[in-house]
Formats: sequence, structure tokens, C-alpha cells
Amino acid sequence: MFKKMKKSKTKKTKKGFTLIEVIVAVFIFALMASAASGIFVKMIKSYRYAKVVQRDLESAQYAMNLMAKTLRTSSVANCSSGPTCPGTSAWIRVFDYSRSECRMYSFNDNRLEERVPVPSIAATGPSDCSGGIYGGSALSKSLTTGNVSGSFDVDVTANGVQMGKVTISMTINSGDRDTNMQSSVSLRDYSEAGI
Repeated sequence: MFKKMKKSKTKKTKKGFTLIEVIVAVFIFALMASAASGIFVKMIKSYRYAKVVQRDLESAQYAMNLMAKTLRTSSVANCSSGPTCPGTSAWIRVFDYSRSECRMYSFNDNRLEERVPVPSIAATGPSDCSGGIYGGSALSKSLTTGNVSGSFDVDVTANGVQMGKVTISMTINSGDRDTNMQSSVSLRDYSEAGI
């Protein structure tokens, strides 16, 4: 009825990994994961730094373009280096003929500021842009973000008249790197040009 089954002598094969093999594999995987995560963290930091630098540069370019637009239709009233603006200056006061108002641009506390007298004073020329109108009642706004320094260099044409050009130089400090920007703007002094 029942037949006896013969027990065959088969060789048993071991399946799986030894403990040493598993430990070595986990160690190699951990090394690769830590190297990959280090590279990923550096990429994220670089991306964030690049965004800050880009924001600061865009802000400085906007300020440079805004000042250039105003200076093209203005006369220089005075600046920090003296009434005839010899050499470089930390601030400059101008009379803008297109808006008939005085404006002051200054590099102060690592930023570029624009100051406009408030209430708006009925100015008729550069002589109306004296220092007192920029006191506590002046509207002041920062035109840049980040750490910005710079200067204005006014080239006077003849007879002490501030007609000619203004060179604006800016240094934007973003962390461990400085970026320099410069722009020269020709002044169109309407009163001196007879327009």
C-alpha cells in the first residue's frame, strides 16, 4: 500500500547573505548617501546665494536706471564735495526740470537713498534746492537692497556750470564678493542750453 519513500541525499544549498556581506553593503550605501546629500546641500546653498546676488544686482540696476532718467533732465544744484562739485561725492542734489522738483541721491548706511522734500516745494531752478529742504520732513526711500556703496563724479563743463555728465559708481557687496557697476549720464541743463 504505502510505499516507502526513499530519502534522497541531496545537498542543501544556502540561500541569502552572510552578516558580513550585509554590513559591508550597508556601509557602502551609507557612504554614497552621505556624499550625495553633501553635494545636494551645497547646490541648495549655491542656489540661495545666487538668488540673493541676483536680487541685489537687479535692485542696483533699477536704481541706476531711475537716477539716470532723472539726471538726464536735471541740473546739479550741489554735492557733498562742494558747491561746484569737484571730484567724487557721496551725495548729489539736482533740480529735475521734467517734474519741477528737487531731488537728492545719497549713499548712506550701505544703501542708496532718494530724498524728496515734503511737502513739495515749488522750485523753479537749481538754486531752490538748498540743504535745508532735505531735513526731517523730507520723504526718504531706499532704492537698493543689500550692501551698496558708491559715489557720484560730476564733470563740470565751463564757468562752474554743472552741465556735462555725472558718473555714478556703485559697489554691491553680496557676501564675500563685490560687484561694481558704473554709468555715465549726460546732463541736459535746460537753462544753460537755452531750451
